[in-house]
Amino acid sequence: MSDQKLLSNLLIKEEGYIKPASDVISEFYIPCLQCSASYYRAVGYFASTIYLIVGYEIVEFAKRGGKIKVICSPSLTKEDSESIMRGYTTAKEIIYQSIESDLDRLIEEADGNYNNRVLATLISSGCLEIKIAELGYDILSNSLFHSKLGIFEDEKGNLCSFTGSINETYQAWSEKGNYEDIEVKRSWCSDYESRATKRHIDRFNSLWRGKVNEVETLDFLDAYKKKILKIAEADLTDIKKDKIKKIYKKSKKTSNPLEHVIQKKIDNLFNHQKEAIKNWEDNNCIGIFNHATGSGKTVTALKIIDNHLKENSPVLILVPSSLLFKQWQAEIGLEIEAPAILLAGD
Repeated sequence: MSDQKLLSNLLIKEEGYIKPASDVISEFYIPCLQCSASYYRAVGYFASTIYLIVGYEIVEFAKRGGKIKVICSPSLTKEDSESIMRGYTTAKEIIYQSIESDLDRLIEEADGNYNNRVLATLISSGCLEIKIAELGYDILSNSLFHSKLGIFEDEKGNLCSFTGSINETYQAWSEKGNYEDIEVKRSWCSDYESRATKRHIDRFNSLWRGKVNEVETLDFLDAYKKKILKIAEADLTDIKKDKIKKIYKKSKKTSNPLEHVIQKKIDNLFNHQKEAIKNWEDNNCIGIFNHATGSGKTVTALKIIDNHLKENSPVLILVPSSLLFKQWQAEIGLEIEAPAILLAGD
């Protein structure tokens, strides 16, 4: 790696970044990734959909020997917590069952989603390591490991760390996703920032090594390597660039704020979405969908809405924020043919 590919050569904003005012993927995430040898992330939520935004740059990072370490919370449902509370099973057993379920879904969808194969190849090649953080003191109260720490490190040991509100998910990083703010520290700029980045890397390493009393980190990938290998390419060089679906692109001004994000999906549901709809219909159309993050809750709901509208029946959609108000309006326009939308609120 030449000196031009060091973090210290990047023009990283001293004041940090606020999204959507800043294009954090093209201004911050991708440039830092391209200059880094390692990327460390401790977050409440991690979803493979983050790599739909980054695209082939993540593969190039892996090919040159880059390493990613992620610590995140397990995905537990209310039923999971109740099973633990009643003594039916242990927290670790529930966490491993949740992981296995997520991997089964990843494998099931791999034929129709090449990005899943890319993620599996990043894991099988040793580029991506993931550990699950369990709060040993209060798992029954639905308390989460909810850190928001990220650190890029280049081959010279320069560190660029960031904290703030942002998780490692598509919704968090995408241009038309959540409102997020990032505070940045750069080890090469001042003694103050250097000390901050040192604290951040020490904190991450303590978590990763299981040296934080309140948090236990579980390394699960070895137990599931055989499953992952089922859909992984044999080698990073076998990943086909033209098959990677990169959702993110720098947007043009458009009347539809989600035009570059959402394709027509309701006619191409995955099996877990079809099963959820069938279960809901079998229960007299009453119930709550509980999908993992990034697995298509909105699309599942839009398919049901589309079916309902075709029967000439109205649909009422309630959302808790102004951002979701606008997003649902845009998504309905993209997925449902000629909808008559009555907006109330905002």
